[in-house]
Amino acid sequence: MQNLTPITVRHLFLVWLGLMALSLGTMFVGKVSWVGSLVPVWVSGLLLVTFIKAVLILGHFLELKQAHGPWAKLFISLIAAILLVLLAIYAVQSHSVS
Repeated sequence: MQNLTPITVRHLFLVWLGLMALSLGTMFVGKVSWVGSLVPVWVSGLLLVTFIKAVLILGHFLELKQAHGPWAKLFISLIAAILLVLLAIYAVQSHSVS
């Protein structure tokens, strides 16, 4: 996971463009202009996009992919665990409402 090549401004700009595209994807998946509740499949999509954005930010802007040891895997696993807990809470909540 360790990559010692320097991160260039061009590289960060391309990652930023990807993050902006993912933000638009979040708006689409989250049905921003739609009134009503989201089904768990749409929430899963939102959380997946959130995970991808978090990994990009951690790896490229916070340079976690250049960290020594298991730090990158630890943070990515922690983010995945938090998002899975959020999905479980949403699934239980949406199941108890219906």
